[in-house]
Amino acid sequence: MNITEAPTLDQRMFYDSDGGTMHGMYFVLYKEPNHTKEDIEKGKKYIRNSQDSLGIKVEKLTPMVYKKAYNHMKRILTKYEQI
Repeated sequence: MNITEAPTLDQRMFYDSDGGTMHGMYFVLYKEPNHTKEDIEKGKKYIRNSQDSLGIKVEKLTPMVYKKAYNHMKRILTKYEQI
């Protein structure tokens, strides 16, 4: 689970890998109700530019996915604080 870069926090989007091959990975970009079409396009562009992407599908951010993302980010921050 990762998060895209964006000028403001409300424009950032979670994304995750969805399998892959030796040629690259497939990704899922999770959208929230406040994300615009422009936010989604920026998120896709970010993934294409920063990952070896074969394809990107967009899905709604469900509570279960949000919990997974939250726990992942919490682990990262905990490691960062220990440094």
